[in-house]
Amino acid sequence: FERSLITLLDETERRLEETEGRNTQEEMEEDAAPQESEFDKEEAESVPLPENDDDDGKNWPYGADGPSAKR
Repeated sequence: FERSLITLLDETERRLEETEGRNTQEEMEEDAAPQESEFDKEEAESVPLPENDDDDGKNWPYGADGPSAKR
């Protein structure tokens, strides 16, 4: 009788360890940072720029060349 209890206890401990291991792995997978997709230069170049009537240079401070100026 005592041996069967010890065997049952050992089996229960083994199952508990397996369950805890799976739970830990699942938590790590849930907490993993999402991977950003690679930057696609061709896709970026093919997307049209938004049209903005306010960006015609009138609103830039005196002497500023605007967003396309290279410094």
